[in-house]
Amino acid sequence: MSNPSEQHTKNDSELDINTSENTRDSDPDSELDILSSSLDIMLQNNFGHDLDAPIFSSPNKAKLDLIADELTQQQASMLELESVLQRAHADHQNYKKRKQKQYESDKLRSIENILFRLFDLREGLVLLSEQYQNEGAISSVKAILANLDSTLSSSNVSLIIPSPGDQVDPYAHEVFSSVEGSQPPGTIEFIHRIGYSAGSKILRPAQVSISSDSSEVQ
Repeated sequence: MSNPSEQHTKNDSELDINTSENTRDSDPDSELDILSSSLDIMLQNNFGHDLDAPIFSSPNKAKLDLIADELTQQQASMLELESVLQRAHADHQNYKKRKQKQYESDKLRSIENILFRLFDLREGLVLLSEQYQNEGAISSVKAILANLDSTLSSSNVSLIIPSPGDQVDPYAHEVFSSVEGSQPPGTIEFIHRIGYSAGSKILRPAQVSISSDSSEVQ
């Protein structure tokens, strides 16, 4: 007669064997579901939230979205303001350059106007020196004329004084008329008014008459 405890142990062993066989014969997908469910339960117990639930509640997420949109708009506004400031700075620099250029141009024009008056004054003194018969008066006029020429020279102003027979320089000479004369046709025959230059710039061209054949005399 068998011992009841031995019979119980035998029954438990058979049950374990049957359970193990049932486990081996079970569907693998079912085992994965069971494992996943157990993992979810473990995470819920340890971390206190459902994995399927969003980390942030809907109201908080909406606020974060609004803040993100506001930051994006602020950044765009700052970029636009920076661009406006850069354009304003460039416009200001261009304005300063234009004003400086205009100032230099006006200054040069004023200087030229003064020089033109001096040119007229010099030519008047030359005529006086040629017409006066009084030696004392002539010497005084020539002294003034020499002083004026010195002033013009110190201002880098040179006289343009062509000679009869010179070729006409269309840049430095202004042809006043064509006359029959002793010089070769097309060359300078007579100087009506001397000219003035400052460096490479012609301030006032010299007025001349050119020699021509008798058939071309004006």
